[in-house]
Amino acid sequence: MGTNDFGSFANLSLSGQITSNRKEGKIYVADFKNNTGKYISSVFDSDNPVDVVLQISPKVNVRISYIFEKNDIRGLQLIKTNGRSEEKMTLSSFDGKNILALLQLFSQIDLNGIANESIVLHKNIIKNPEELVKFLNTIATDPQGKEKLREVSKNLGLLTPSFISEIARRKNNAVDMERMINDNDYFYSLKSYLKVGKDEEVWQQFFEENDWILGSDIVEILDYRGLDEHNKTDLPVKSLDGFLDIIELKLPSSSFWNACIIPIPTAGLTKATMQCARYLQAAEKKQNDKDKIKELGCDILKPRITLIYGRSNNWSDEKWEHFRLLNSLYHNINIMTYDLVLKRAKRILDFSTKI
Repeated sequence: MGTNDFGSFANLSLSGQITSNRKEGKIYVADFKNNTGKYISSVFDSDNPVDVVLQISPKVNVRISYIFEKNDIRGLQLIKTNGRSEEKMTLSSFDGKNILALLQLFSQIDLNGIANESIVLHKNIIKNPEELVKFLNTIATDPQGKEKLREVSKNLGLLTPSFISEIARRKNNAVDMERMINDNDYFYSLKSYLKVGKDEEVWQQFFEENDWILGSDIVEILDYRGLDEHNKTDLPVKSLDGFLDIIELKLPSSSFWNACIIPIPTAGLTKATMQCARYLQAAEKKQNDKDKIKELGCDILKPRITLIYGRSNNWSDEKWEHFRLLNSLYHNINIMTYDLVLKRAKRILDFSTKI
């Protein structure tokens, strides 16, 4: 190597000089200055042509930042050194493990198998890990897929492992709810498994574990359910504004309309709405009761109640009109069918996957 060659080498940063001197395939480890983690790196020789003047093969250094406390990879840096200059790419705002996993997936793409074909994002793709792998292996080579990746890249911060896992869990929740509504054998097998006495308790436990289905304006389901010695609610909830609201549960099998020419609410539905009215009255009497407020865990002021009752999957247009009129008659009571709750859940999922 001539004088000019050494001069060019000297112009490199310290990291560039270190990268140039490292051997391919060997793992290098260095401590953080604050001893909270380590840099773990390796280099490989690039396939680019050798620089004839410098006679130095370009090298690429791949370094990950490993955090002791969180037992996790928090950064990924690629440094390419060609003897005279270096190029850096740092990905620190995205989970490094996912980047490495994606790189591995993309290396497995079967180009011949997907040539000239179009990718369609199936609504169930995320909940099935095998299908997700196939999708990631293919999307980068598809014209429509590349456009989707460009859209996704604008929201990289959302694509964390916990986000993807939560979407998958919620998809499974919606599938379970639909099956519980439509498959009696499945529902009663769950009841037997949960060892509860009443059918309503199955739904109560389901919504407790999957409160997102009840709507985005609910912050949490409260533990204490008694409004007074005579009134115990199914699901008292803390609303987005910090006040008490109530969810009252009946069954999907509950009859909604009488068998009349004009849709008229059944006696069971009327009884349920009257029960809701009593709950609202009991709650309002406690709005200045500091002990009750502390017991419930939230403030009480003009509570609202949602009654989940019966089904609406085969309603006529006339029944939907009367349902609208029925809800307009009540103050702070909103009636929903199980089919409407499920429809809302699916819309929440649809919105989440389009972010």
